Amino acid sequence: MSTDILRETKPPTLFFVEAAEAKDVPSLIDVRPPDAYEKEHLPNASTNIPFGQVADRIEQIPHDAVLICQSGQTSSFIAGLLSGKGRKVRVVKGGMNALK
Repeated sequence: MSTDILRETKPPTLFFVEAAEAKDVPSLIDVRPPDAYEKEHLPNASTNIPFGQVADRIEQIPHDAVLICQSGQTSSFIAGLLSGKGRKVRVVKGGMNALK
């Protein structure tokens, strides 16, 4: 297996939004499981696209979206994948946990 692709691949650049600013973001996408979303979500998080559905629903994620999960880890992972597709989505730093 060639490792050239690994040398040529740049690590993703992640952009963050402070948790306090998350309540004012117009295109907030919640990537937690549906049960967690139903239990608690920000009013402006009108879209729930769970981690396992991101690949199938990528066209529903605006290029300027902000992603939120419980801790920030899952949304950071997804943002990294999306940045490889040319999208500059941002992540709520600390996720829902940072809002408590």
